[in-house]
Amino acid sequence: MSHRDATLFSSDVASLAAPNFLLDGVINFVMAHMTTKLGDESLLLVSPSVASLLANLQDYEPEAVADTAQALMDGANLPAATRLADALRPLLPAPPQGPPISGPTPQLSNGYDCGVYLLAVALAICRWWKKHPRTEEAAPCWFESVMDEVSAESVAAMRLNLAQEINLELIKQGDTTSSSSSWPSSSSRQ
Repeated sequence: MSHRDATLFSSDVASLAAPNFLLDGVINFVMAHMTTKLGDESLLLVSPSVASLLANLQDYEPEAVADTAQALMDGANLPAATRLADALRPLLPAPPQGPPISGPTPQLSNGYDCGVYLLAVALAICRWWKKHPRTEEAAPCWFESVMDEVSAESVAAMRLNLAQEINLELIKQGDTTSSSSSWPSSSSRQ
C-alpha cells in the first residue's frame, strides 16, 4: 500500500502489533498521510531516516545515527537537533532563526513505543500549529499541548487505531497478503 512517496510492506504492517518497534516504513507512511490531511504548506514533516541523515551528514558516527530520533524527542542531544535545523534551514522558504527549542516531552512507559510516541508528538504539534499564531513568542506554547495529548494510554490507542485503519484500507484494496493475524483487534482492548 502506498501514499505519496511512502510504501508499506508486510513487515511494516506487522510492526504495528505490540510489543514491536514501529518500523520507519509505518512512520513515513503515517507522516505522509498527516501531511496530506493537514494540508498546510508551512508544516514540514521529515521522516526519521532523512532527519538522521541530515543531522549526521557532516559528522558520521554509526552510534549517533541510531540515537538521533530518540535524542531529538527527549532533548538529550540538542547538538543533533541543531545540526538537523541547520541542514533544513536552506531548504525552507522562510526559515526560522535561532537554535531549536528544548522542552518537556512525554516519556516512554515501555521499551518499544518510541515510534508511536514520535507520531503522537508530531500530531500534537501539528494540531497546535493549525490553531495558533505563527510567532516566535508563541512557539514554546506547544509544550503544554504535547504533554496534555500524549500519554502511554493515548499512544497505545494510537497504535491500535493505526493498525485497524491500515488493515481496513488493505481489505478495501483487496490486499490480504499484508495483513497480520497477530494484530490486536478492538475486542482485545482492556
